[in-house]
Amino acid sequence: MNFSGRIQKHYIIFLVIGISIGILHVYTLNMSAMYQVLLPAVMFALVVFVNSKIAITLMVLFVYLITDWFSVYFSILPRSFTWVSDIIILLLLTKLIVLSVFERKKLQSTPIDLLVLLFFFAAITSMIINNIPPIIALVTGFRKAFISFILFYVVVNLDFHENFYKKIINFLIVIALLQVPITLLQTFVWFPGQSVDYRGGTLGVNATGATALWVSGIISIIIAFSLNNPKMKWQKFFVTILLIPTFIGRALAVLYFLPTTLLFLLSHGASKKLGKYLMTGCAILILLGAADYVNESVFGDKLGFERLYLTPNYAVDYESVAAEGGSYMGRLQIINYTNQLLAQKTSLFLGLGPGAGGHSEWRGLQGTQYTEFTDFARTQLSRTLIEFGFFGLLVNFLIIYQVYRMNKKFFVKIDDIYWKSVSHGFFGIIFLFTAATVYANIWYSTPIAFSFWFIAGAIFNVGKNRGIL
Repeated sequence: MNFSGRIQKHYIIFLVIGISIGILHVYTLNMSAMYQVLLPAVMFALVVFVNSKIAITLMVLFVYLITDWFSVYFSILPRSFTWVSDIIILLLLTKLIVLSVFERKKLQSTPIDLLVLLFFFAAITSMIINNIPPIIALVTGFRKAFISFILFYVVVNLDFHENFYKKIINFLIVIALLQVPITLLQTFVWFPGQSVDYRGGTLGVNATGATALWVSGIISIIIAFSLNNPKMKWQKFFVTILLIPTFIGRALAVLYFLPTTLLFLLSHGASKKLGKYLMTGCAILILLGAADYVNESVFGDKLGFERLYLTPNYAVDYESVAAEGGSYMGRLQIINYTNQLLAQKTSLFLGLGPGAGGHSEWRGLQGTQYTEFTDFARTQLSRTLIEFGFFGLLVNFLIIYQVYRMNKKFFVKIDDIYWKSVSHGFFGIIFLFTAATVYANIWYSTPIAFSFWFIAGAIFNVGKNRGIL
């Protein structure tokens, strides 16, 4: 056995033993739940160290098809399986550290390194200043805020071939298309008469907004393929049917986000065909109007097309007041409340500490502010503000801006049709997910965050390997 094989074998053993001991310790007071984490942890430790491609593929399956769908809808898996994606990412990180320490693997430097490091030190400082308990800061704060960055570094540094990246991206498109029949079945067969919360596709209950946003990101990729390869005719059909989950889930905000996202996408590399695609955009608006009336005949009320596009200030007014019955605040109202709370506590700069506005079902952990107000997590803007302040929010936006700059450089220089299309569509995703921080908990939604950071990592690695980044 060569040196690499010995190192890998030894560290598989030590890693499995370490994980087993740690989980046994954590669950000493909850033996009935121990097996729920112990078994997958040991299994994934072995899989990750043997084959990273299988690990990423398993993560995609769990994030998009298994965890929330099977644990929530069908109660087949325990809720603890929502940690599977985090476990896989952390094990891949462990593998990367082992390779860098014992095999002297050189790690790639990226445009976001300094900003991520700055964000980390700011988060540590905020935790200390606000006296956040380490377990709360780690589980409900750092885990949520940094797990996506770790995924990016794993994708960048584990030397996947670009064909593997293509397979995962294509698989994401297939999964997005799968949401169409699934949401239809949820609406008319599995949960007829239930609330729209049960129409989130395979992403779970209360996921209609996340599903609509994620599918809209995939729509951006598909349209980019059409822009860069006009000979491919299937994209228009796919785009049309992918609007169905939005209509069924009544995620009205997407009717704003999607058109503006497409305009942003068209502004990058489609100027010669702008008139043609503006006409297509008008046709889509007409289609939305027709779908609104179809929706009225099926569900008994309108989707909201007329109110959203023809009634001035409707969306602003809607999100500035509490829901009927006062069960939760409007999104803009939450952001305003967060700002006022930070000002009262003189914590505008660094916030109230990582995890302050969140919670975890694991051991019932709750942040210091979550116990008083549970709506911080409704939008990414309010969640980031309450925990990391305006400085943390600024650094996060700068990180996304660096990703945008990287993608722009890649898009200009790449001559491969497939990767040019992915990069072109990624412009739309960057705009969409950034704009939607006022609407949803974007970066803490695993399906949304995975697609963004996996594609970002793939683009960076392909660019590095081809010598254009």
